Amino acid sequence: MNHPIDNLLEQAKKLNADERAALIDALHDLNAPPDPEWEAAWIRECEDRLAALDRGECRPRGRRGLACIIE
Repeated sequence: MNHPIDNLLEQAKKLNADERAALIDALHDLNAPPDPEWEAAWIRECEDRLAALDRGECRPRGRRGLACIIE
């Protein structure tokens, strides 16, 4: 890598997990600015999945339950 990137990486290693996550989000937004329509659609999808889970129409899948299996 080049010198400035090496320096940035060393600084990033000193951040806590929340700070690193915020940095990753900020860097991502530099390359791919947020799309409000996509974000709104994803929020609706998440709300729909949570509602289906609450109604017992699906069950958590995976170690963290991030996905839903429709029964």
